[in-house]
Amino acid sequence: LEYLPPNYSSTTEKYPCIIFLHGSGEIGNGSEPDIWKVAKHGPFKEIQVNKHTMCFTVNGKQECFIVIGPQAVSGAGFYDIDFENLHKHILSTYRVDPDRIYVTGLSMGGQSTYKWAAGAYNSSDLIAAIAPISATTWDQAQAYVVGDRDIPNWHHHGDADASTHYY
Repeated sequence: LEYLPPNYSSTTEKYPCIIFLHGSGEIGNGSEPDIWKVAKHGPFKEIQVNKHTMCFTVNGKQECFIVIGPQAVSGAGFYDIDFENLHKHILSTYRVDPDRIYVTGLSMGGQSTYKWAAGAYNSSDLIAAIAPISATTWDQAQAYVVGDRDIPNWHHHGDADASTHYY
């Protein structure tokens, strides 16, 4: 799925981008109607249900985001090669500020957020920041790589969620 900011077609400016990685409940084949499973939670739900424009005012300046939501085809989540392909596609298709690409995800997508940030393709810091939410079981080494790369991260997890395990 994609969401373009208001007035995207009438400007030439570059926009920050949020990549949203869904959880295992939204796996599909990437075509209609499966792709709309990606909108069950997260930013696409806010866009569809609450009509959010993905525009925010920070320090008196309004920033509007492009939002991209790929769909995984298996419970293994998203791989480093998926990030490489999506990153190249985003940069060649949209007017994205390459220094402001943010990745977030839920559960399986949260785990993949860490995988992408710690992966080989991101070794040159293509991701500006991550915000994994209820990331499923993950490799602690990935967290160390994210820290070593100084990638800002804001991890969210509810204490009543027993599906996520930390080491």
